[in-house]
Amino acid sequence: MKRLFTKRSGPEESNLDALNGVRVITLALVVLGNTYFYILKGALQNLEIIEEWMSDTLFTIVISAELAVDIFFWLTAFLASYFLLVKMDDNCGNYGSIIKIYFNRFMRLFPLYLFTLLFFWKFIALYGGEGPMFFMYEVNH
Repeated sequence: MKRLFTKRSGPEESNLDALNGVRVITLALVVLGNTYFYILKGALQNLEIIEEWMSDTLFTIVISAELAVDIFFWLTAFLASYFLLVKMDDNCGNYGSIIKIYFNRFMRLFPLYLFTLLFFWKFIALYGGEGPMFFMYEVNH
């Protein structure tokens, strides 16, 4: 425990390492919250289970997971602006081309968006299954 709460002083270690724990916790809460909210959005047949969930005190973690999204977005914006300022400091106040910054971000995120789109378009629609919510997907075999 002492090692966890002592300040790191090595030059090779970043001062932002503590934010990794915050990222992991918020990401886990976002996944947990979205899982339960997806279940709650669906066609429910047994409302007694939902009432049982709501009466459990640990379920407040799931309900408060909505706030973890705000923390996750704040952390993303903070880290992006921090690293932009570090880059500007290294370049004597010049951040480089704004087009290059947007292109870098686009190239980092676009493959993930494309994969997700293709996955839901081809795989889920064709092999996703059946059920009360499956009518939302139009399947053309």
